[in-house]
Amino acid sequence: MKIIAVYLSTRKGSVSEKIVDELTRGAEEAGAVVSRYKIGDSILGCRGCAACVKAGKCVIQDPLAPYWDDLQDADMVIVGAANFMGNVQGQAWSFMNRHFSMADTSRGRENRVIRFPAGKRIMGVFAQGQPDKGFYREVYRNYLRIFANYGFIPQEPMVVHATDLTEERLAGCRAEGRAWVEQMKESTEN
Repeated sequence: MKIIAVYLSTRKGSVSEKIVDELTRGAEEAGAVVSRYKIGDSILGCRGCAACVKAGKCVIQDPLAPYWDDLQDADMVIVGAANFMGNVQGQAWSFMNRHFSMADTSRGRENRVIRFPAGKRIMGVFAQGQPDKGFYREVYRNYLRIFANYGFIPQEPMVVHATDLTEERLAGCRAEGRAWVEQMKESTEN
């Protein structure tokens, strides 16, 4: 079982970072291998250069570069990001746009080929200042739905607030991370 955690918050020790840390600790306790990418403000957006058509993956050299090889055998990707101005922060959009490289569209959109095994789960942890966790939930769902175009299976987003940083809530996140791994193990056995 392999999980990739992508930290997109530009703030060290952010709410989303702490929650993703606890989720992945729980997953590791259950036997998962976790790769962590703390991208923050160092991610570059898609340039539209189309070099990925020939290369088979994004060619931009930034801290996300090793992610594309890591993605091939991952079972799940967890994205941690903040909400700025009512939507996911810009780094999250850049991360999502870079997945364009994972679809070979050289024979047209309807004949595109996804360059990695489909069926990977993608889950988002979204930190927001708005205390009503349902207020932006549809925004987060829409963001994750875009990844379905590239073979991912979007999971229900986890919406968090600074008030979630209690020991009880963090322990619950570790338990949830363990439960994910157990659930994924069961689904691959059946």
